[in-house]
Amino acid sequence: MKFLKTKIKWKEYKAYPDRIMFKAKCGSNGIIKICKTLEKYSNLDFLYIKIDHKIKKIKITKGYDRGIPIYRAYVKRKYSGMELQVYLKITILFKNIINKALNNKKDILKEYTDPTFRLHINEEGQTLLRFLINLSSKNKISQLTSLFNKFNKTITLKSYKYIINKFDVDSKLFSPFIKNYYVQTIVKERSGKRNGLTKSKARPEIFRLVGLINGDGTLTKYGAYFFNDDHILHQDFIEISKSLNNDIEIKYEKIKTTSKTCWYCGKLATKLNENGTIYDRKLDFLGDININKNILAYSEYFSGIYDTEGTIIKDSNIIIPSSVTIYNKNINILTKKELEYLFLLAKKYGIFKRIKDTGSEYYSLGLNKLKGNKLSRIILEKLRNHYPGLALSHKKMLDNIKINSKLELKSVHVNLRTNRITAAWWVKINLVEDVIKFVSLIEPHIKRKTQKLNNFILNYVTLTDLKKIKDFVYENGTKNLGFAP
Repeated sequence: MKFLKTKIKWKEYKAYPDRIMFKAKCGSNGIIKICKTLEKYSNLDFLYIKIDHKIKKIKITKGYDRGIPIYRAYVKRKYSGMELQVYLKITILFKNIINKALNNKKDILKEYTDPTFRLHINEEGQTLLRFLINLSSKNKISQLTSLFNKFNKTITLKSYKYIINKFDVDSKLFSPFIKNYYVQTIVKERSGKRNGLTKSKARPEIFRLVGLINGDGTLTKYGAYFFNDDHILHQDFIEISKSLNNDIEIKYEKIKTTSKTCWYCGKLATKLNENGTIYDRKLDFLGDININKNILAYSEYFSGIYDTEGTIIKDSNIIIPSSVTIYNKNINILTKKELEYLFLLAKKYGIFKRIKDTGSEYYSLGLNKLKGNKLSRIILEKLRNHYPGLALSHKKMLDNIKINSKLELKSVHVNLRTNRITAAWWVKINLVEDVIKFVSLIEPHIKRKTQKLNNFILNYVTLTDLKKIKDFVYENGTKNLGFAP
């Protein structure tokens, strides 16, 4: 029969699925003392002793010596000085741990290879490790306590290997109790029936089209235009538009350094607007977009947005940029004095940029130039309170699905020829678990963007882990991602 072996105070113990066996010497007064460490793993009510080929059940009593609990079982004086084979019945909790450990055939070290992978060990695993390690050494107790303090947060695969090697423990025994930390954090075990939407082949692709247009297009009351240099996104625009209205005529053409696809259909344009597509100039839009609170709709929408506008950068992770008008003939949030000062700063400190496709020229002014005096700080405060509707809507949608994000003002763009001023913002997702949630939610069609996402998150989860999270997102979406049932 399989068992686990350990030493406690230099005495050997064997843990079977139903008992802990060891040899104990009977004292001169007929009493066997039992190590108090065993109370964490066994029921210290009775000691079972093999005497004369029979098993005798002896009651265990608990006492105290200078405040320290001691456990004893009175056998008989005639057995004084004899070493007897004894055992204790283990607790139900430790029985489950032993069975999981002994019956496991999987080694987590074969699944994870990157030393930076972050792991989480549950309480059962910690209990098992404490049992197997020789706790008679105070130095080892100190080392183990220090390592467990790390376990309360996360631990890298490198640190896990150190524990296994340091204490000469079989890694297979612990695989049932260890998971990738981010999978453990995101995919929590839940009981009861799921009342969220399930994964379906019938995807609401209209919302991908909404995301594409809100990202790189324009919707009017008469039709829609899409501008992008990636052919696959134009194919998405055409195919989804045709699936919504097969009678529309779609035109595609190359213009300067990009491509343009468009169609004209007032009825379809109205339908797209009703489902969250912004009419006309997105820069002047300050309202909320209306996207159905449906996990599949959110998935398609953010897939379209990420394909057109989104990116992932090393220091801040997921970025979704958008801009808002600060000054034109219809919008003016600054006083004349503040405008003149902003134009002056742009000429003096701004970086000149030119957009080839449109011929637009402007100065990009960093926020560090708006912190020097009282007037510039007043301007900065006004800019930060003038949110772009699209960015604010994106943040609210991410809040709905419990993905933490930040809305940040990044720079000001001043067009001296047209006197138009816009502010560049972005929605930023920078916690790793939230980045993983977002990546599991979306399905970008641009391969280089998908690869870039994978290159980042594979520092934290495997592709197998990511599939678990994707399945969780789609099968548990409306309940576990914050939507009402």
